[in-house]
Amino acid sequence: MRGDGRIVRDEDFAECYSERMGRPSIPPSLLAKVLLLQYRCGLSDEQAMESVAWDLRWKVALGLPVDHRGWHPTSLTKYRARLLLHGKERLALECSLRLAGELGMEAAIPALSRQLDHADERVRKAVALGLAKIGSRNAAEPLRRALRDKSPEVRMQVALGIGGRKSSALAMPLVVAMDEETDEAVQRELVLALGRIGSADAVQALIKFAQPTGRIFGRKPVGLRVAAVEALRLAATPAAVGTLQGLSDDGDKQVRAAARTALKELKRQPRG
Repeated sequence: MRGDGRIVRDEDFAECYSERMGRPSIPPSLLAKVLLLQYRCGLSDEQAMESVAWDLRWKVALGLPVDHRGWHPTSLTKYRARLLLHGKERLALECSLRLAGELGMEAAIPALSRQLDHADERVRKAVALGLAKIGSRNAAEPLRRALRDKSPEVRMQVALGIGGRKSSALAMPLVVAMDEETDEAVQRELVLALGRIGSADAVQALIKFAQPTGRIFGRKPVGLRVAAVEALRLAATPAAVGTLQGLSDDGDKQVRAAARTALKELKRQPRG
């Protein structure tokens, strides 16, 4: 978990500690990570602090020296009390959910999935992003649920979090979601996510989206076609490049310009 300060930061919990009392003896961001590991492993407070003291895997994950002796179990009890007192329990949960996704914690998928029905949209957004960051085949079903969430902001987090060849199993769920999605901004991000996946199925779907007409959308909006062009550039497979070459003479000037720009950018990229 080292290097993840952008997700869990001490300043996020500053309100929980009095300036008169000075800085807390244990960084609150570190306790938030301990809670995540505790939740993942299903441990009591006592067992969690024993792991901090004696389990080298925990020390590495927390960025602690090997001779660190841990803390008293009541540290976790007091930390939770401070979170509740200052209304920060949701923030701690969101941070833990995002962190689980960033770390690609496959074991966290069931726990994340249970939070998809949370009443707070902000929590569901964090869950959706976490699952998307994991992006494995096991995450596909809960991500389908997230893509049907009533909030476009939650659906957007799925699209923003997906990326890379590791998420190839998510290509077809994204294509199905495109058929159901009504928010244009979410549609655009779903298309770009397909480009980042870049699998054969994803590219074939993008080729269809880039065409002027189709069974799913009829006459497609220019914005969707331009997004598909950008996604084909991200995919950069031979099939994607061939399609971009064909679209460089498209009848729509925006699509034509986007395709030509994409081809120029691909030529500037170093060859692997």
